[in-house]
Amino acid sequence: MKDSDKLCVVNDTAAETTAVDGSKGSGTDLSAEEMFRMRYVLCRELMEEKDRYRNLPEVEKDAIAQRLSQSQYLNLTSDWAFKHLFYNHKDLLVLLLNDILDETITNVEFRESELTKVFENDKTVVFDLWCRTSDGRELIVEMQKTYRKDQRDRLFYYGASLIRNQLKSGGKTYHVNPVKIICIMNYEEPHTTVPDGKIIFQYRTTEVETGELYGNQMSIYFFELPRVMRLTKNFESPVAGWCGIFRNITNFVTLRNGDYGHFQRVVEAMTIRSLNEQEIKEYFSDMMTLEDMEPYIEGGHELGYRKGLAEGLEKGEKEKVAFIKGLHKAGVSAEVIASAAGQSIEYIQKILEVSE
Repeated sequence: MKDSDKLCVVNDTAAETTAVDGSKGSGTDLSAEEMFRMRYVLCRELMEEKDRYRNLPEVEKDAIAQRLSQSQYLNLTSDWAFKHLFYNHKDLLVLLLNDILDETITNVEFRESELTKVFENDKTVVFDLWCRTSDGRELIVEMQKTYRKDQRDRLFYYGASLIRNQLKSGGKTYHVNPVKIICIMNYEEPHTTVPDGKIIFQYRTTEVETGELYGNQMSIYFFELPRVMRLTKNFESPVAGWCGIFRNITNFVTLRNGDYGHFQRVVEAMTIRSLNEQEIKEYFSDMMTLEDMEPYIEGGHELGYRKGLAEGLEKGEKEKVAFIKGLHKAGVSAEVIASAAGQSIEYIQKILEVSE
């Protein structure tokens, strides 16, 4: 038996029994315990492939693998999970776009994630999600986990690249279809002015003094998850609901108590149980980055500390009992032992009763 199997401890919270729709996805033939064990073993195998985890103490590896394997839902701040959900469930991407943009998009067509270069030395542009609406609008949806100093320049370059990509040599006009860039941020972007309660920021080119809109050629949207979480309550709006799903879907599911309404299909599609073994391996591999795994690593450190502390206390307790018994055998009274050990007479008598 492998060490990973020996360390695997399944408890009542280890794995879900079914998805919210009652199905078990690709794991129909596996019990909850078998699903958990399969995930656990995959985690341990991946750890041996990654330098960051290979040399961790076994107790920390076990804690990390257990915590990751117990997750019932995908973490959408993971690049793999983000793309997997929306590429495989186009209707959910349409739902997200309509909720953020407050529009009525009915369908989107996915484009290649990498934009073809015009010149050899052009910077490569790879989008998280790139799609086009039926009326010709270009949409980019990006998931940004951590703050970037160059984020605004990066998004502007993305949009400008899509605009340039629309115009071909020999064309007589400069007609440009609107480009919209939606950036979902797991942090708050610095702003010079923030009206009370503002949760989504939209940028376009305008005249400086009059505010006249230059056109709708390019719009950039900031959907800052911590800001939405801070300024909304109980996920009462679609935007706040998406925020809850991105930030902590387990908490969202718990608070909704089975009534997912607008988000029923989203919750169903995000169950890890719906993934096959290869998909789980790809997801876990993507999750094992510094940023994504930090909470799990911290949990592993904490568990390791708690275990070490417990073992230390247990060892200290055994030494204390041996000391008390030794004094008693030497004829020292229970009262004197209690004083020497710094314990109550009742405590000493209880130990001596057990030893007899």
